[in-house]
Amino acid sequence: MRHLLSISSAVILLCACTNPLDYQSGQNALVIIMNAQLRTDETHHTVWLNRGYINAIGLLDEAKVRCFINGEPIASAVLEKNSVSAYRNSSAYTFNAEIHPGDEVRLEAVIGGLRASATAVAPQPATLVAVDTAAVQDSPYASYRYMGSPDRILSCKLQLRDRPGETNWYRLSVLKDEEKYVHFVEDPTLDETRNVRTSEFYFDQDPILNDGYQDQASSLHIQNVSLLNAVYNLYCSFRDIRFSDGEASVEIHYPLRQSAYLGIGYEHSSSLTRVISVRPRLTFRFLTLSQEEFSYIAALNRGSTYDYQWYALTEPISYPSNVEGGLGLVTVASASDITLDLPAYEIVKEPFS
Repeated sequence: MRHLLSISSAVILLCACTNPLDYQSGQNALVIIMNAQLRTDETHHTVWLNRGYINAIGLLDEAKVRCFINGEPIASAVLEKNSVSAYRNSSAYTFNAEIHPGDEVRLEAVIGGLRASATAVAPQPATLVAVDTAAVQDSPYASYRYMGSPDRILSCKLQLRDRPGETNWYRLSVLKDEEKYVHFVEDPTLDETRNVRTSEFYFDQDPILNDGYQDQASSLHIQNVSLLNAVYNLYCSFRDIRFSDGEASVEIHYPLRQSAYLGIGYEHSSSLTRVISVRPRLTFRFLTLSQEEFSYIAALNRGSTYDYQWYALTEPISYPSNVEGGLGLVTVASASDITLDLPAYEIVKEPFS
């Protein structure tokens, strides 16, 4: 299954939460919608805000947003006016803070007479014990869409250790970070270094990681999959039921593409010769989730089957909400990471004729 790096907060905004905004019930006709998925292995965090009307949402660009950790004020978030992201229908506020397992994180947003807040506790993390990688010629995912050349596949075996005596919810992600130095042969004054981050990997034939969802390989043998209403594990979220209180070995496959893609809009790329030196690295993130975040991801998986539309023969999908005085979801996931450096390489791009 192709892994998606980000879960769009816009989805929860458009699909409503467990308690829908209903003017007839006495709720306010305007509320703050707040969404954030925080991580203990990140220090730069984003909070997504919207105005929630009776039948629409809008941007919220004038709010005051503060972060408290264990009751102490830590940071005030700043509106990112020029941020380019998939959440273009939401207002992005960013702040810097260190979050540790066991910390209680509280976010507050205020604008005029409107106030919303949410509290989440960072769980104690499970452990990513080891990662073993090997280039392979054959892959069970070779027929998958977007897989690319089947002879450039990295098989990654990960050893996971569950937290004993608890019911736990997890998610696995892989982040590819490429430092690209671009040398312009005809004009070295244009030389530049850029960083490009991507994430895609394949996992849905591993029974632990797929956690009972439909796998894509089975669907490929069926002509009209839409009639099955198949639900896929889009974000590699899973429970510990297959390795409770112990360890598990799971396997994912990662496509080793060598790409000259440089990121957002690059000048002079068609008229000059470029030598692109690439230094890639992979970060494997084993995330311990709260039950609310796991339930939210499960709801996204179900909702995507119907393109987040309501149909007469489908059951309603409930999205959890923990925002007081508003709508939305704020969660914290605790991470156990391992980073591997991949071999560096060069790409020569000739001018377009």
